Parts: sequence; structure tokens; C-alpha cells
Amino acid sequence: MVGQASLAPGGAAPSVAPMILLIEDNRDIRDSARTVLEHLGHRVAVAADGLEGVAKAVALRPRVALVDIGLPRLDGYAVARRLRAALGRDITLVAYTAYGDVEDRERALDAGFDLHVVKPIDWEAFGPWLNRLTDEEADAEM
Repeated sequence: MVGQASLAPGGAAPSVAPMILLIEDNRDIRDSARTVLEHLGHRVAVAADGLEGVAKAVALRPRVALVDIGLPRLDGYAVARRLRAALGRDITLVAYTAYGDVEDRERALDAGFDLHVVKPIDWEAFGPWLNRLTDEEADAEM
């Protein structure tokens, strides 16, 4: 079940899936992406604008943030710069955007994103990458 603890090997203390923060202003996209991420077994927090996203990331310390670029109040590029300054490399930043030109990818990487993914996401390809990333963190915490 999503978000519930499971026993670590040998019956040790329970482990909890690493958190993913989804920063997306479009309610339909946010809700559907959250549903897919939860179905993949992740704990998911959401934010509807850039400022809320930065505040939640600093407070919750998610393993991954999926960040839309065209956000209100603070665009995704500024979110990435602020999160890099606050959290360094302790967070994986994924630009989750409709902007897919080469220049858009370069601008995202220059702002501090680790990966640039164009909407709609191919969850069959992205899901396993995300699972490996968060599984590595969960294994390191055991």
C-alpha cells in the first residue's frame, strides 16, 4: 500500500519510501501524475506554484522534485536555482514541462535540473528510472 511502512530485511525497523515532490500548477496534470506516482509505490507531496514548491521542498526534503517550468509566482528555473542553493545535491530535480526544444533542455540543465522530461511523460520509460533512483536511496537508509 502506498506510503505505508514495510519491514526491512530480517524484521528490522520499518522503512518508508522516499518522498517525491510534484510542483505543477495544472490541477488535472497534477492529480493524474500524483495518481501514477502513488501507483508506482511512491509517497507524493504536491505544490501548485513555485513558492509553495520551494517551501515544501525545504521542509520535507524529498528525494526527487518533478517541477513544471511555467509555474505561477516563481517559474521552474527559479525553483531549481533556489533548491540547489538550499539543498545542494541532496535532491534530484526533474524539469517536467511542455517546453521541449534543445534550448529549453539546455536552459533547464543550466538552472540546476538533473533531467529534462517533456509532457506527457512516458511513464513506462520514466517510472523504472524513478523507481531505481528512489530504491537506491531506500536501500542506503537501511
